[in-house]
Amino acid sequence: MAVAPLAAAAGELLPSPAAYAAETARRLDPGDTWQRYWAVIQRLNDRAARQGDRVGLWRVPTNEIVRSSPQYTGTRISRVPYPAGRPSDPRRVPRLKTGFRWEGPDFLTPNWRPQGITSNYDAFGGSPGDTVLLVSWDAHPGARSEGTRISLVHVPASGPVRYWHALLAEPVMQGRDPGFRAVHVHAGGLVWYGKWLYVTDTRVGLRVFNLENMLRVRTAARNQGRFGFQDGYYSADGYAYVLPQVLTYRDRAGGFTYSQVSLDRSQATHRLVVSEWSQDGHRPRIARWPLNPRTGLLARGTSGVPIVYPGPRSVQGAVSVRGRYYLNVGHGVSGNGELRSWRPAGTTWELPPGPEDLSYDARGDVLWTLGEYAPGDDDTHPGKYRTRYVYALKR
Repeated sequence: MAVAPLAAAAGELLPSPAAYAAETARRLDPGDTWQRYWAVIQRLNDRAARQGDRVGLWRVPTNEIVRSSPQYTGTRISRVPYPAGRPSDPRRVPRLKTGFRWEGPDFLTPNWRPQGITSNYDAFGGSPGDTVLLVSWDAHPGARSEGTRISLVHVPASGPVRYWHALLAEPVMQGRDPGFRAVHVHAGGLVWYGKWLYVTDTRVGLRVFNLENMLRVRTAARNQGRFGFQDGYYSADGYAYVLPQVLTYRDRAGGFTYSQVSLDRSQATHRLVVSEWSQDGHRPRIARWPLNPRTGLLARGTSGVPIVYPGPRSVQGAVSVRGRYYLNVGHGVSGNGELRSWRPAGTTWELPPGPEDLSYDARGDVLWTLGEYAPGDDDTHPGKYRTRYVYALKR
């Protein structure tokens, strides 16, 4: 399904790398969050081991969830449909390789919007095999109390796409009992690296979760509206899984927006790539932080130095592959999105409205991305926009 890319319009040619302004280095500080969170997590794990059946708390590794019966099933797609009333020509989406749409309620709900994406290639590299994705969802008013959720998605080479939902949780003591509370972040970007899940916290920095420490709780009707430890048992507002946070990296200098994050595995030193979404008159910036290959966490004492992106401000996702950037640009619910390449050359492809985060998978040389909109997101044309697909594009 390869096609020639749409040419960049005159006046949009991107300047040479020398034209980018140098910025002040951004340092991310974990503070004492590791010690504070881990003390509670150890008590949660101990209670799960000793009293799990009684209090409804079990520790479940992520790979065990993937082998279990799915909560939901996605529908595979052979093209990414455009909104009704537009030509649904799949060639406008560059080199579509595979994709799926969420099960009905998730495809249509106005309460959640998909945002970030990462894969098991980010996590472990490796040879071709089944793809496992993690996708974040931003809660809108109807789901605000639930905080932020992620979906664990198994995409086999053939057969149905299967997935599970989990809520992000912050470990806290609830009186004398270890517990947790909902995490409320936009989660515009995700990176799965080893056992860690990095999640953007827009005005703060990065939150980190341990995927080897997923917790399962009860889902009976009485668990609705409850979060943490109440009345002798654990709940997560009806969700079966919660993922506790292990630390927070804070940008104490402020002034940088942590909108999206991706992983660059294409260089000898693996790096997190953080990009900004900006509509405040300033051009968005992109910064990179090296990871410690032994721990999987940010290399101690290192900083990211942002570069300024001269293209559109509404960057929804960015990834770097062997020195070349790919960026998703959104134009709201009524305008088609764009996939742009940048440095050393600029090329633009058209995408459906609402493109979000990006993640690169070298196993198929593809860019994974996703759309956020459901019917009802456009008040002018209710029911017109349905772009809530997850799909891989050949690079």
